[in-house]
Amino acid sequence: MKKYLRLLALLAILGLFVMGQSGCTGCGTSSGTGGGGGNNTPTTATIMGQVVDTYSNQPVEGATVSIQGTGLSTQTDSQGQYQITNVPAGTVTMVVSKTGYHTLTQNVVLVAGSTNTTDFHLTPIVTVPLINETFTVSAGSYKEYHGSLSEGGVLSIVLSATQDVQFYIFDDTNYQKWLNGQSNTAYLGITNTSSFSQLFVVPSTQTYHIVIQNTHTLLSSDVTLTVNYTY
Repeated sequence: MKKYLRLLALLAILGLFVMGQSGCTGCGTSSGTGGGGGNNTPTTATIMGQVVDTYSNQPVEGATVSIQGTGLSTQTDSQGQYQITNVPAGTVTMVVSKTGYHTLTQNVVLVAGSTNTTDFHLTPIVTVPLINETFTVSAGSYKEYHGSLSEGGVLSIVLSATQDVQFYIFDDTNYQKWLNGQSNTAYLGITNTSSFSQLFVVPSTQTYHIVIQNTHTLLSSDVTLTVNYTY
């Protein structure tokens, strides 16, 4: 009988021990989620690529590539290659610049956690002689040049004359009005001058007319005109 009671007591103790172990499953461990867990989702990206000359397609060394508003920038190597890391993901504005080239601004969409490749073509700033002549404008006459100019281009104008002349830059519409005596409205008008130098920034891409008019009734005017076009 005593052996039987001791056996029952031992079984009862064993049962309590097993129950205690079941109730503590996972005690002292952490799943790594919830308020105490970390978030490893990437929020930045890497952008890399090459900068080349628009006309020659050759690498542009020493170009500055920057991410507008972030303070992040780098310069291209001898192969025109660049790389910027830790760039905020999403749409960013890239600015690429170098002396002697037009600055390029372009929006790029960067995917978080990835390396994005974007190449750029920089267009050289070119200066060409548009007019370099000495000519005579008879009394009551004029001389005219015309041609298509691109928005943002710059004309560097130097004129000298033996008698005062009128100098105009017209678009097509106002040139026709001037021919018909209806208007002297011009993008640039310098009147009664024998010498001047002036820069003119082309406001829009279209055909322009450069006119040198001699309004004297008797005297001719010898004119030397130099116009360089930078675009």
